[in-house]
Amino acid sequence: RTALACHGALSEVGWELSDLFLIARILAFGTAEEKKTKPLPLVILMLIHHALGLLMVIPMNLNFPDFYYYHEGIFLLQFVAFVAISSQMYGYTLDTNTPSGLMVMRINVTFVLLLMGWSRGIRYAIVAFHVLSLLHSEASTAMFVGGCIGVALMSLMNAVMLIDGAGK
Repeated sequence: RTALACHGALSEVGWELSDLFLIARILAFGTAEEKKTKPLPLVILMLIHHALGLLMVIPMNLNFPDFYYYHEGIFLLQFVAFVAISSQMYGYTLDTNTPSGLMVMRINVTFVLLLMGWSRGIRYAIVAFHVLSLLHSEASTAMFVGGCIGVALMSLMNAVMLIDGAGK
């Protein structure tokens, strides 16, 4: 269980690093067309999105690899991303011009909103509290501060995702 959770977290960090390198390459050396795909607001949003993983995964893997709430946090963030993206892709296949297609789309969007509300809202706050409590009592000040920054930025990202989902 520990190895799987830690490996999953490292895989996420690897993806985040590759995404940041891609953004940096495009901004530094990309064509005008490529640069249009990375406007500043999107770049800022991606930095906020990647902050938690980049700040927390390696220190948590090294210092608290068996911590239950760390594992749950990884699962919540990765699993819900998978379900939300899968549901979005499914939504693209629906014909919303028909009553049945529109009804299925509404059910799909409601399901994702409820799942996001639980995993990126209510449960995220509980998990973040437990992780920060552990860091406050057992980790270095630098690790606790990094955790606070990561959790604050991810909380902002979660709020954006929940607001976007509620708007649909």
